[in-house]
Amino acid sequence: MNLKSAENLARDLLDRHGLEKWKFKFDRARVRFGMCDFSRKTVSISRFFAELNSEEFVRDTILHEIAHAIVGSRAGHGKKWQKKVAEIGGRTQRCFDPKEVICPEKKYTARCKNCKTEFPASRKRLVACRSCCREFNFGRFSRKFLIEFVGN
Repeated sequence: MNLKSAENLARDLLDRHGLEKWKFKFDRARVRFGMCDFSRKTVSISRFFAELNSEEFVRDTILHEIAHAIVGSRAGHGKKWQKKVAEIGGRTQRCFDPKEVICPEKKYTARCKNCKTEFPASRKRLVACRSCCREFNFGRFSRKFLIEFVGN
């Protein structure tokens, strides 16, 4: 979806549901589609997800976050939130289905030097290969099996 259209859609939906004082922004998340920041009164969606997906998914994500904003931070994805998101026209699923939504490519490929296992990763972190630690170190963390991260 075009980012300008997504921004206009978000602003329209926020206003329509009584959140005129709330802000909208795009963020650079690669793991989640949207977020509701109660302390800053801001609804944000990932620019990467928005550009890759249809208006249907972008709208649904915005409605998901608007429902959070309306019911408050303590409601989580419970009954109160589910009732509100259904009432405003969103889906009551907690998270998007990665089989339906196009996900952005991860920034890194993580590799184990020992067993050569590879997997996509969004960020670098100090982590050891689970399989190698189980097999060769009684399931405990070992620096010997640290994962290396290569940029994509």
